[in-house]
Amino acid sequence: MVSKKRIVVLGGGYLGAEVASALTGWSKIDHIDVVFPDSVLMKHMPFPLASKERLQKLIAERSGGKITFHAGRVVKSFKGSNNKLRAVVLSDGSQLDAHICVVAIGAKPNLDLFKGKLSIGAGQLVVDDTLRTTHPSRDVWAVGDCARADMGVDGVRKMATYAAQSVYSSVKGKEETAPFAVATKFHYSRMYEHLDSAQSVLFQIYGRVLVSYEAHEFVKDAKTFGCLWTEPKSLTVKAGFLCSSGGDTQRFNLVKDCVVTSRGVTESVEQLIQDLI
Repeated sequence: MVSKKRIVVLGGGYLGAEVASALTGWSKIDHIDVVFPDSVLMKHMPFPLASKERLQKLIAERSGGKITFHAGRVVKSFKGSNNKLRAVVLSDGSQLDAHICVVAIGAKPNLDLFKGKLSIGAGQLVVDDTLRTTHPSRDVWAVGDCARADMGVDGVRKMATYAAQSVYSSVKGKEETAPFAVATKFHYSRMYEHLDSAQSVLFQIYGRVLVSYEAHEFVKDAKTFGCLWTEPKSLTVKAGFLCSSGGDTQRFNLVKDCVVTSRGVTESVEQLIQDLI
């Protein structure tokens, strides 16, 4: 029997990163290999590439050598014996010893069933502010990854709860009066919470990042960095991202305040960034 386990995590999103970081807290786990097809961890998150590279490096450093990232590769096959996993073979022909494999590849909805029946936009079902789809019966709702409601991680449970309330109101012959509100905190992740607070890694994205916004990156040091996005015409702050190792509550609150109050115009973005670093 193997006393120390080697684990392969499939997926380079925040879910894969969270799983890998949590596994480092178990003494019986020797190493975690994270395999993903993209060039960098969390490629599809809306913050800048340089910040993703810094975050990947920070996560690896915080693991104390327990995590290795394998970017640009996917799993080709599995090897085993006696009904036990022994190794994972990657697309480049390399092989990773593995006793456990954790699949954290997220979800991309298959909407073929609904084509021609429901409106689809950007790979998701179009819903109104009560999470109803466009079906003429008005009896079809959608929640989760399949629903185009600009949702973030922080509001998924709220989304499900609201949809249930909306369905119940319809059954009772009433319409939901208050539209579904998207959470201000759009993406949120905590890693290494089993370590002391000074070693944990936290990142948050407030607001919605649009391609038309101008990005203003800032770096305090290797463990504290982020970005503010402004609307070109008004120069107001529309979204903010911060990654920090440790309980940096004051700095996170400042980023949130910049977004919620749409700061700008009276204060230059440069001054706001100076406050953050």
